[in-house]
Amino acid sequence: MRTNTVYANSYPQEVRAAIYCRLSKDDDLSGPSASIQNQRELLCSYCEEQGWRVAGIFQDDGYTGLNMDRPDFQRMLGAVERGMFDVILTKDLSRLGRNYLQTGQLIEEFFPRNKVRYIALNDAVDTNIENDITPFRNILKSKRCLGGGTTKGGFMNFQMDKLQVLLHTAFTRPDRQSGKTL
Repeated sequence: MRTNTVYANSYPQEVRAAIYCRLSKDDDLSGPSASIQNQRELLCSYCEEQGWRVAGIFQDDGYTGLNMDRPDFQRMLGAVERGMFDVILTKDLSRLGRNYLQTGQLIEEFFPRNKVRYIALNDAVDTNIENDITPFRNILKSKRCLGGGTTKGGFMNFQMDKLQVLLHTAFTRPDRQSGKTL
């Protein structure tokens, strides 16, 4: 008697994760969650919860997110091109970069072309899940580039925070999700 056994999908494939941590000299160092060590611990714990193998940890300490020529960042991108990872994780979108055009190019073109999933854990960004607000979130995370100075205080930051609330409301209200107009 013949059984209908399926072998190809019976065993989960190992997911190879890369963790990227960055801390700029300009970042607020007063909070404990900002440190490279805490970023790494948060992301490693997440990978463990998901059952993923951490195949690489990359970190650039003292580099601004506007500089895309960070040593470990470039090393990680090279490894992505060589097919070494299935998923890249950062604590938030601004750890990947603060230039919204270059960061958007990575998320929208580079990672998909290399069949790599990207997750910004604290920003709920996951390229496996369609999310229309991610490009706007990318711009908002780049507010230093838009004349906002540091991420603390100031008129520009207040205006950006109001815009972020407005966009979040526009994209998450139930009446907007159902297609109804107000």
